[in-house]
Amino acid sequence: MSARVPLRCPAPPQGSRCRLAEEAAKDAADAAVRKTFAILGVDIDDPESVARLQSDLRFGRVMREAADDLAADIRRTATRAILAALVVIVGYGVAEWGRRLFLH
Repeated sequence: MSARVPLRCPAPPQGSRCRLAEEAAKDAADAAVRKTFAILGVDIDDPESVARLQSDLRFGRVMREAADDLAADIRRTATRAILAALVVIVGYGVAEWGRRLFLH
């Protein structure tokens, strides 16, 4: 059976094992972050590359918000057009009813 690394650092006499586990975990996390950003095409050691990613993310947010606003405007306009058409149809119906009632 292999020795298990404790979840919490034990008392100082066994502290070196804990330190090794913490370093291994930190190295693994750093490698995972680097690999993830490399897949996205970002060199996290290059400030310009990180700034471009941030700029792209901001642009994406602006585009999403603009698309949401446009969709809301389209829904609002369509609703108003339908209501206007209904008012016109009802108005013509009332006018025709009035003509038949009063002119015949």
